[in-house]
Amino acid sequence: MMHAFKFETTVLDDGIIKIPEIKYLVNKEVEIFIVEKENQQTKSNQAKISFEEFSNKWAGFLKGADLTNWKEDYVNYLEEKYK
Repeated sequence: MMHAFKFETTVLDDGIIKIPEIKYLVNKEVEIFIVEKENQQTKSNQAKISFEEFSNKWAGFLKGADLTNWKEDYVNYLEEKYK
């Protein structure tokens, strides 16, 4: 049976990655995946725009669309689709 573990850690200056001790894996081959975490500061700095700003930005693309009741229209669409 294969086990999967997830650890959050930091790569040290010398490139070493320390993880908690897993005694039963000593001297066994393992496969390691490294995924860089998204910087929380970058994530919080992402632009947040209102629907009105979005609508104005994409006005040419949305030309002719009635956006006054967009939430209600979308809910109605989903209700019809998933009856």
